[in-house]
Amino acid sequence: PILLFYDDMQWADAPALGFLQKLLKHLADRNKSRKNIMFCEAYRDNEVKETDPMHRVTSSIESYDSVNITKIKLGGFSKTTLNVFLSSILCLPRRITSPL
Repeated sequence: PILLFYDDMQWADAPALGFLQKLLKHLADRNKSRKNIMFCEAYRDNEVKETDPMHRVTSSIESYDSVNITKIKLGGFSKTTLNVFLSSILCLPRRITSPL
């Protein structure tokens, strides 16, 4: 099995998106290949418009009959959660990391 993970897709340029689209179409058309590959893309939805090339490519990939899509939207950290995280990572009390 292979996992392809593309992060920060909002910054992908047209050649990279075109390659990705062709690669995934090629894999989707092959029954044996698509059973062994998982593709994940991550992007900041607040930095992408509906007119961006990334949306066209994603819509194209979603249209392949042999592709199953699961979308998961993640939110940001609250200030309290971020402070707990920083405190733990830096091994400092929360009152010290709070202003950070």
